[in-house]
Amino acid sequence: MAIFVSCRHCKRPVLTAPRLAERELVRLSEHLAVCDSDDPSLDDLSMVLSADRVLRHFRVVEFDEGASTNRETLNREPHAG
Repeated sequence: MAIFVSCRHCKRPVLTAPRLAERELVRLSEHLAVCDSDDPSLDDLSMVLSADRVLRHFRVVEFDEGASTNRETLNREPHAG
């Protein structure tokens, strides 16, 4: 299993990783500093590194790396083209 993380603010994918560790939390914190710089809770970087404070800004989805990821399968609709 791996994880896919997207930002709730800008809706962009931020990272794909085998797990969430400190390194990934730092990367997410850095994204937040740029994406949502007006959030006062991000002023103190030591507070940002708390997993709960960081992850509330992101959507985290687990997925099987070996599973099919083509768009037709994911959407359950035939590809128009």
